[in-house]
Amino acid sequence: MSPWGDTKKTEESPQERDARVSQMIRERSKAPVSPICLAIYGHDGTCKSAACLDVRTPEEIEQHKQVFVIDIDASAAPLHEAYWNKDPDITIFDPNEIDIETGDIDWLGTYDNVKDVARYLRLHEHEMNLKAVVIDGLDTFFKCCEHRMRLKDLKISSTARPDSMFAWGIRNAYFLNVIKLIKGMRCDRLFTTHMRPEKGWETHADGSRTLVIKSWDPYWESTTPNLLSQKLHVERIEEGKI
Repeated sequence: MSPWGDTKKTEESPQERDARVSQMIRERSKAPVSPICLAIYGHDGTCKSAACLDVRTPEEIEQHKQVFVIDIDASAAPLHEAYWNKDPDITIFDPNEIDIETGDIDWLGTYDNVKDVARYLRLHEHEMNLKAVVIDGLDTFFKCCEHRMRLKDLKISSTARPDSMFAWGIRNAYFLNVIKLIKGMRCDRLFTTHMRPEKGWETHADGSRTLVIKSWDPYWESTTPNLLSQKLHVERIEEGKI
């Protein structure tokens, strides 16, 4: 069976191309696809990461089904150790790279790690007995894509403001490229993100205005919901329960 997404092209005759396409159609149309393509979003401390680690049924645990977490926020690893006894069927991958000389995050290397691992998972899914793939921290990854845009494409500081509004399309393309790699897999696909405030001006009776938080929304690229099948908002009530 050829890996999903393996589009390496070689010189081939029309007959060979037809045979390859026919095989690809058979393989991809028969393979089952999980209906779960879920984003879990909420404030800190609402068990987003834990919910992703707890995605398997008892039967799937006995079958050693695998959960692979791209832990961009570095929040899944402590849970894996504290509550899952470092279950070997759960893989936690921290993609963050550090510039040894400066101690700063290497945003270019971090993005490459996320993309390379996403590509590997897509190509080798059928070999890995996967139950789920998780990107834990879409908001952090979105900022990573923004820093990559500045440093690699615009050649400006990672904190400088782009001159053109069109530059944001570069950031969005970096982000969506990876999300679509994961979206195209057959196993459960889970994403987590935090909330960000949407602010606006509130006018008072005396005519003064105050900048206030109008709402809290998921922190991701604006078209991300179009790629999802489900969205789950989690929150903590005052009693401290989930």
